[in-house]
Amino acid sequence: MLEAKTIDMEAILPVCVKFCASHDAKVKKSACQALISCSETFDRPDVGLLAVNILMKDLNDPNPEVRSTAIDTISSLSLLAEDHSLPAISAGLRDSNPRVRKAAVVGCGKVWRHSPSIIEDHGLVDVLYTMVRDADSYVMTFALQTLNVILQNEGGIVINSTMANYLLSRLEECQDLEKCFVLEYLQKYRPKNVDARLHLMNHVDPFVVSQNGPVFLAASKLFHKVMVEDEETDKLAKDFTDRISVPLRKFLKGIWLHKDCGIKEKLFIVCIFFPDPLNVEFQVALLKFFCEVLEKSDPSHFTRYYKDFRLDYQERAEISELKCDIIQKLSKASSEEINEEMIKYFVYILQSQQFSPKVNSQVLKGLLFNKNQNVVNQELLKLLETSPEQIVPLLVQNSRNLPNNFDNQICQKVCENAFAFCDNSELANILYILCHHIDIHNSSYILEKILETLAEDELKSHGQLLLLTGVKVFAKSPAESQHILGRIFEICAQNGMEEKVGFYGKLLTKHADLFRIIISK
Repeated sequence: MLEAKTIDMEAILPVCVKFCASHDAKVKKSACQALISCSETFDRPDVGLLAVNILMKDLNDPNPEVRSTAIDTISSLSLLAEDHSLPAISAGLRDSNPRVRKAAVVGCGKVWRHSPSIIEDHGLVDVLYTMVRDADSYVMTFALQTLNVILQNEGGIVINSTMANYLLSRLEECQDLEKCFVLEYLQKYRPKNVDARLHLMNHVDPFVVSQNGPVFLAASKLFHKVMVEDEETDKLAKDFTDRISVPLRKFLKGIWLHKDCGIKEKLFIVCIFFPDPLNVEFQVALLKFFCEVLEKSDPSHFTRYYKDFRLDYQERAEISELKCDIIQKLSKASSEEINEEMIKYFVYILQSQQFSPKVNSQVLKGLLFNKNQNVVNQELLKLLETSPEQIVPLLVQNSRNLPNNFDNQICQKVCENAFAFCDNSELANILYILCHHIDIHNSSYILEKILETLAEDELKSHGQLLLLTGVKVFAKSPAESQHILGRIFEICAQNGMEEKVGFYGKLLTKHADLFRIIISK
């Protein structure tokens, strides 16, 4: 087998040019693609000139596939630049075949990438705006995308009221994928008054109930965005959330393409718009949108559907994390009964040991910030008794997410068990718990054990937190922790913190009572 490294890629260029002259459209296209790839590595103007003579002739070929291939190749070769790209693109934009016009529109974007001045100096941006009004929706969509790329430094394509109304009028004739793109670009439009917002929503409304997942998502995003900008949309918001609840749940279960959609169209939509064959990207986009809906509307409409967001250990971690976030948001508006079910479900997830640490952290967050902390605390205490090896490291790793009013009994058990179930690298997090929950019983003993367990270098790396924790523990239990604080002062002073050590020393000596009052607040 011939290894790639043995191939003289530069020698292939003339061969590619030779086959560009083939009368077989498929051979010609393959040769042109190879020519583009090789030209990115080797700057051969002589080869480019040989190719251009063939390609410029192809612009008049009766086969539209040949004409579009010629435009695509010429616009991709930077060495042909202005002398040949402009005539080729200009011819393509006037072509009677939409496929060729689309190639010319995309060619503008390709020329812009390697020679932006050509596009700017010859007024092609204005020409592309006129192509948005092309009779073919396929060409129109690509004109929108190309303009958005070329104008990216200016914030992308501008969608004013005239443009928005025009795009809305053409939505019906667009194919599903085209609808998705048009609806996405319509999000750039800012209706100036209530009438304009209602006009847009009336046009988009039929697509909110689309049987095609991506179309449903794109339409719902646009509808929701416009809706939340209206100050008098309470009833509309409720109607909207009620309407999307059923399709949203259906699409999350993977039923996202219309039953009458042909296999060819399905593959096109999956591969182009959502490249993951398992629809993972679509699921992620759908869940992110739903999180946004919950943040800006009443989540109580969805609380009864929380089981639809149950986690699957086989799914991507990002999906599980988003589902956790959704359940957490739903719990805030749920009844006591449903909320308790959610708590127990999260506890079950932690016990299952089937999910990644990142997902478990998100689950824990959902518990820590649940409205019913009494039930949460009871469940966490049970876990600390039955499965300390699971829950202790998790709580230690997420010490900075613990609420300030977190149960002291739980903190106590976590700190006491940390030495048995946590790596030394994680023990520094115990300092954070001690520092922010100073009512922990035996805090001086726990701090002393940290000093004995961790190497001096590790302690020095957490000097600021170590010092503050030591001072707080001393203020709470001066007799038991005087020698501990002395050791901490010594470590911190050797680590360039002499001034802070001196400050705390004076404060504890002269204003001990006042300091105890301050830290107890």
